[in-house]
Amino acid sequence: MDTIQGKIKNYVFHNKENNYSIARVVTDDDQSITIVGYFPVLGEDVSYAFKGTWVTHRKYGKQLQVETFEKNEEQTELGLISYLSSSFFDGIGPKTAERIVDTLGMDAINRILKDHNVLKDVGLGPTRRAKLRQQLIENQM
Repeated sequence: MDTIQGKIKNYVFHNKENNYSIARVVTDDDQSITIVGYFPVLGEDVSYAFKGTWVTHRKYGKQLQVETFEKNEEQTELGLISYLSSSFFDGIGPKTAERIVDTLGMDAINRILKDHNVLKDVGLGPTRRAKLRQQLIENQM
């Protein structure tokens, strides 16, 4: 299996029913690569490692058929804010995500997973704190 690392640039196609996706990834060395496979809509500005097999589509050319993917450990502040404000987390918009990162730092996810009450300092109520922690657990890759 080959591995590429990069960020989702855009989705060409995404089927919500089965998560079949066609997306363009900008790699760490600024190449644009098309990836295909069964994966959810991923946060832009978040770096991922995609593993798969190279295939050649007769019309669209060389593509990576993704078999697995994982979020890269090292993220930028902008990437973390983008991830927290993505569609994975109901009720967390860009402003709230920014407050979370400003208050809790780059280790915000681990801190929330250990004790969601750290979100009190961000101004989230008990229900939203518990919901965000649960959604983080469900979306860990």
